[in-house]
Order: sequence, then structure tokens, then C-alpha cells
Amino acid sequence: SRKGKHMKRNFIIIGLVILLTGATAQASIVNFGFETGDLTGWIEPLLNPPPVNGTSVVTSYEGFSGEIYEAPEGDYFLKLSGSDDWAYKNGFRSVLQFNMDLEKDTVVKGWVAYDHNGYETDEAFIGYNTYFDGATLSGHIWNADMNTVGAGGNSPWMMWTWVVPETSTYYMQYAVRSQYSTTALFDGESIDYPDHRSGNPVVPEPGTMFLLGSGMIGAFIKRRRKV
Repeated sequence: SRKGKHMKRNFIIIGLVILLTGATAQASIVNFGFETGDLTGWIEPLLNPPPVNGTSVVTSYEGFSGEIYEAPEGDYFLKLSGSDDWAYKNGFRSVLQFNMDLEKDTVVKGWVAYDHNGYETDEAFIGYNTYFDGATLSGHIWNADMNTVGAGGNSPWMMWTWVVPETSTYYMQYAVRSQYSTTALFDGESIDYPDHRSGNPVVPEPGTMFLLGSGMIGAFIKRRRKV
């Protein structure tokens, strides 16, 4: 019947759309909030030596003064601690980087807490950079040092918000510079696009979208052969 033909056509069109979506899905926005329980989607730049005290995804953290931190969103968050003495003296930082394709005016939100271990020059920050219109565009979203919390002080979880200045591919970085073990905690909250779409920090991988789309088309072909 005409109605049945329309339904079959719509079914295969939906499958093709899912396949195309899977082909263009950005793996870079997977695991913004560390809910895979590991560092999937994040990279540690090769120019920065690994932190002495570790870059790890945790469910809780006990601060230097005994405070217990748990995830402000979901179950997991990032613990990023100081680099070694050589790296510290040569200006290196413990850095974890996340690459994202973002539209202008997208609002990115997350959480951060800072646990200072008493050294005057220890610091932590969230930064971004991109190459836009022939020039490097960069800046700090958040930063903290001894003046923020006092020597040996700490902060509670705080929400940070960043409004994307231009449509581009961004390299967002969480960083700590510390001679020993000053620590910063990070967690993702949301990515809200300018047309009011709400971005889920964990999205289907392209392979998952491919399987879903091809499965729908396969089901259509199998059904057609039976007819």
C-alpha cells in the first residue's frame, strides 16, 4: 500500500541519517565529566612530564587538612597534582588537555576545587587556546594560587563558566604547577549550545551510531526480502 511504502522509505531515511551522524560525531566531546571512570578522551601533552603525584580519576579525595571531596556531578572527577622539582624549576606544569569543536556563544560549565600545599609559587588554572582567523586566541577561564586560599589553604567545589568567543576547535587545559603536591580537582558539568541545545558530556561514539544506523537499514532489507 502507499502508506506502507511511505513508512519503509521513512525507516531507511532515519537509518541513513543516523549513519551520517555517526560519521561526523565528535569523539572529542566524550567523557567531559570523567564518567567513564578513566581518562578516555583526554590527553597529556608530550612536552609536559607526568606528575609525580599522579593524574587520576577518582570518586573521592582527602585534602591535606582532612577535608573529604566527592564528585559534585556524577560519580567521578579528576585529581591533578604537582610536577617534579626539575619540571617545576623549568616552568613546566602538570597538564591534561581536552579538544573540542565549539560554536561561538556556547556556554561550557564545570567544577573545580583547589588544595594548596603551602608553597608560595604553586598555582593551578583552566585555560584554552585555538588558532582563529590567522592568530592564536587564548586565555584563562579560572586560576588559583596561594593568594586565593592562603598558605596551606583549600577551597570548596566552585562552578566555573566559559562563554566560547568564536567558532573553532579549542584545546582546553587543566593544569597545576607545583614543586611537590599541591592538588586541583576538576569535573565537567554541561555544554550548552547557543540554539539552546544541551550537550551531554558523554555522547555515543561514532561506532555506536554506525551500528544503530546500519542495524535499522539491515532490518528493513531483511523485512523486504521476506515480503
